[in-house]
Amino acid sequence: MARSTRVLALGAVLAAAAALGAGPAVADTGTPSTAPSAQSDAAQKAAQKAAEKADKAAAKNAAKFCARVPVLETRLNKALTRLNGGAKDAGSIAAVQARIDRQKALGHPEIATLLGDRLAARQALLPILTKGKTDLDAVKNWCAAQPKPASSPSGKE
Repeated sequence: MARSTRVLALGAVLAAAAALGAGPAVADTGTPSTAPSAQSDAAQKAAQKAAEKADKAAAKNAAKFCARVPVLETRLNKALTRLNGGAKDAGSIAAVQARIDRQKALGHPEIATLLGDRLAARQALLPILTKGKTDLDAVKNWCAAQPKPASSPSGKE
């Protein structure tokens, strides 16, 4: 969480606490006084302003986050396509298996063992990437439901 967002959130909490009566104690003199209500109104306005500022910051951060989704989706699809490729596709699980079979046929068990470790790593990566794609689809749906910010998510103020 960015420092400015934490400061805004802390300010909103403090303003809300002040609005709820965590201010200085006032003795009851029997006559109505407008000072506590004026203080309460000012605290409520400050809390509302802080909350609006925090909402704007959250929307801006969500826009930056959601701008990365297409890039991540492209990377995931590329990696999954490569792993699921055929025996002639470089980097695929099938290609590594073909290399293992070829090395065993040539009588190179050490190289086959090395390639077997590489095959195990790629097979372990496949479910992780598949779950990542499922999770990214959920994030994409969340991003579609977010309100669009007024300014661009370039990060420049």
